[in-house]
Amino acid sequence: MTHQQSPPQERKTNRYNYFRAEIRFPSELDEKFGVQTNKSRFSLDPNLRDKLDERLESVLTSLGNEIQDERKDVRSELNKDDVGRESTSEKIANKALDRLRPSAYSPTEEDIEKQESEKQRKIEEIQESDLKEDEKQERIESIRDQFQRDQYINKKVETLGSGNFYDMKNKGSQMDVTLNNEHPFYRQVYQEAEIENPELQVYLDLIVFTLAKTEDMFYTNNDIRRFYDSQRREWSSVMASFLEDAAAEFDDQ
Repeated sequence: MTHQQSPPQERKTNRYNYFRAEIRFPSELDEKFGVQTNKSRFSLDPNLRDKLDERLESVLTSLGNEIQDERKDVRSELNKDDVGRESTSEKIANKALDRLRPSAYSPTEEDIEKQESEKQRKIEEIQESDLKEDEKQERIESIRDQFQRDQYINKKVETLGSGNFYDMKNKGSQMDVTLNNEHPFYRQVYQEAEIENPELQVYLDLIVFTLAKTEDMFYTNNDIRRFYDSQRREWSSVMASFLEDAAAEFDDQ
């Protein structure tokens, strides 16, 4: 008798989408695996499940990390093709900024220099790419247009040492909103939308942009800034707990 078993705990996430495990056991163990007479269903003994989880946890974690690293590499390559191109969520948010309360942030000379360096870096990336010349020029003009605006939102995806599910940082007229690719929000929710439902991903972006922009509008109010700093940590911690329990709940179904 054989049975295909998805990895424990994170079974409902896309971290393990690209492999399946097969357990082979003799018919004498059918009772432990709760195999029915017609062998179409099974009900794993809880003690046996715990032992399997204990023995396989390190192997599955290692495989999951390898898959995650491969996905990051692929995403990194795809992102290179998007240099100079506004995502749908950025386009929507940036169009609405003129109707909202302006940023309370005043850029420093150092910020402006960093922003200019980033603009030049992006332009050089495009110039060195394999894009056609007309596409290169279109993207370069788009970048220059972005950096001339009074303010615009720039979405990034990176690993954040803070552990927060997102962070925001002003840089000249640019507001970087960075999603943490190691937080459960990204791994269990955002990546699923990225793969299965791009429209939902746009709405998720806009929810995060809402938090970031509201913080930005009150940047000079130290009490509000401290509130956001502390609450961002709390939101991230509470969300991680909820998503961990959600994964366990789905795993039991």
